[in-house]
Amino acid sequence: MPMTYAIDRLKDLTVFTLSGEVSFQEFISVINEYGREGPTLFELYDLRSITGKRMTSGEMDSFADFLARHPDMRKPGNKTAVVVSADIDYGLSRMVSILTEETTGYDIESFRDLDEAWEWLGIGDKSPLVD
Repeated sequence: MPMTYAIDRLKDLTVFTLSGEVSFQEFISVINEYGREGPTLFELYDLRSITGKRMTSGEMDSFADFLARHPDMRKPGNKTAVVVSADIDYGLSRMVSILTEETTGYDIESFRDLDEAWEWLGIGDKSPLVD
């Protein structure tokens, strides 16, 4: 599966890993599954291994609307770091951050470096979930 996640309850952290091509439907399905398990305060999305077709800007807009309609999918004070390697992914992740800023209050930041993202999350030593 191109999108997986692992939860570190001790750090209140979820690491999402996306690789290959990830469809919008798969993305939403995994996010819904995660929400049912109980969200964590900190999230890290690792998009460095995405290849091929990306989600469209319209799908990103739909995702932002989805988050606004499902506030239970995030804990209050949530911090989400998105790590990318491609310029297009950086732009799309910034778009989601901007779209959700006013409607959700989520703190979503985009990074090109995993260590910088980890430092920004500010939760101490790296979790074994993070490469």
